[in-house]
Amino acid sequence: MRLPFRLTVRARLALLLAALVVLTAMVLLVAGWLLVVIRFRTTVYGLGTPGAQISGVSVRSPDLPDLLVQYGILLAVLVAIACGLAWLLSGRMLRPLRQITDTARRITGEALHERLALGGPADELTELGDTFDAMLARLEAAFTGQQLFAANAAHELRTPLAVMRAELDLLLTGPEPSPAEFRDAATRLRRTVLSSEQMLERLLTLTQGIFAPGEREPVPLDQITRRALAKAGETGLTIHRELHEACAYGDPSLLGELAGNLISNAVKYNCPDG
Repeated sequence: MRLPFRLTVRARLALLLAALVVLTAMVLLVAGWLLVVIRFRTTVYGLGTPGAQISGVSVRSPDLPDLLVQYGILLAVLVAIACGLAWLLSGRMLRPLRQITDTARRITGEALHERLALGGPADELTELGDTFDAMLARLEAAFTGQQLFAANAAHELRTPLAVMRAELDLLLTGPEPSPAEFRDAATRLRRTVLSSEQMLERLLTLTQGIFAPGEREPVPLDQITRRALAKAGETGLTIHRELHEACAYGDPSLLGELAGNLISNAVKYNCPDG
């Protein structure tokens, strides 16, 4: 059966602490009451009757009902004090949880840089805060990688999409093409599509390599550059090589793409027979 209202963790913890304090106080009060009753009966039985006199001294029995009322008042005061202290202590103990909750509500996809950075002793709550910060760091890396991939893909796909659109516009608006021209246009479009697919795979590999780097090995960068220059030499340009032995730590395929892109841009934007 579900309660009509929901107790917070702070309220449950405060009630538990207060119950422990009150239970301990009740045990102490009951023990004190029993000791008083036992001592009273021992005194009464030793004197014979309450109010008897020994050597001219009158001994009166304690008023047990009044004593019971005093014990009840003392217990009520202890209950109030225990509840107040338990509420304050539970709030202080659960303060990191409130900080985690407030931060989780405040964080959005554009504000993943926030961190809790909980201080205090190294307890379970601090460990929870550190785990939450680590999760935010992974989410930030994932969001950044997604944005980087989308930006690079949009930039790199602009040219092949323009080429394919021009080919299709030529087929649709130009004179009736022959079967050979159809085949040539389809070949060019297929080549452009394959190039775009390879480019997307390279971008995805590059993004994964940035935000989820694997093992790094020494790679001969001079040999990679020499192979890229050998492909560029087929374009009729005059190339002056001055390559020295050099090693870089990274992924060989990504470094090859880096050298190939730099050299292909130099070839593309060079002057004829440069």
